[in-house]
Amino acid sequence: MKFKLKDINNLYKKHILYYCGGFLLCILYSTYGLPVLENILPICFLLILLIGISHGALDHEKGKKLFKIYKINNIFYFYLSYILIAILVTLLWYKFPTFTLVLFLCLASYHFGKEDSIFSNTNNLVLFTIKGSCIIFAPIFINYEETLNIFSLLNANNDIFNGFLNFFEPNNMKLFLIFIIFYLLINFLIYGLYLQLLGLIDLIVIFVLNSLFSTIFAFTFYFCFMHSIRHIISMILEEKITISAFIMKAMPLTLLTGITFITSGWIIALNNFTLDEAIIQVIFIGLASLTFPHILLEYLLEKNEKKS
Repeated sequence: MKFKLKDINNLYKKHILYYCGGFLLCILYSTYGLPVLENILPICFLLILLIGISHGALDHEKGKKLFKIYKINNIFYFYLSYILIAILVTLLWYKFPTFTLVLFLCLASYHFGKEDSIFSNTNNLVLFTIKGSCIIFAPIFINYEETLNIFSLLNANNDIFNGFLNFFEPNNMKLFLIFIIFYLLINFLIYGLYLQLLGLIDLIVIFVLNSLFSTIFAFTFYFCFMHSIRHIISMILEEKITISAFIMKAMPLTLLTGITFITSGWIIALNNFTLDEAIIQVIFIGLASLTFPHILLEYLLEKNEKKS
């Protein structure tokens, strides 16, 4: 696939703030430091509620578009199906935690890779999944023990899954190098040398964040300021609305989701879990319950818009 120099320059301009923001945070950390995990968790939780969740808060608008294509007039069925899928995922997590976690990580890899891709004019499943999997593998490579503790808190204790994770510990550096080489090779074969640099910077930002910060904070920074902000900007441009108009439209569902998350965390904390443990469970199980219907909606809408 060939890209004109003008298109490449536009891609660099489009992502320059994102790159600068990531490295600025790293500079600030090296100068001033950040609170330890126990103090930063509530801040991460708040950022995810205010910024991270809001990037899907216009799903009801997309649902209206989808139902218009399907010629369904009652939007109530959209809300009902969306909520039921979220509840089903939550119940599935508590019944089959390891299976649901692995499925969530696979879908999240593709979703993150696709939504954050600099290659907006293609739909390469392999490239998107590999790109998005940086978010999953970076903490395993760099913050192995902390990531294992998080998985344990999420009740992912299947023997096969644990065996897979245990394979990483003695082979971390080898697997890390193999992953980077494979990631860069796929980018190079599909897009050539010029766009390789953008893919490399993406990779560097993710791994630097995980090297300097805890797994939770690195994920929160990525999810809020790299994934969600990109998505929000795209929606504002697509809908041709102002930032204030987006905030007003996103506020109702963001507040409702926030209340649900906080209530769930409070209930979990009452069941012999610390506040930190409750926050971690709410963040990942809650995001999984929203990610499944969100991805399904995006897929159906994109599929039907291509037909029309």
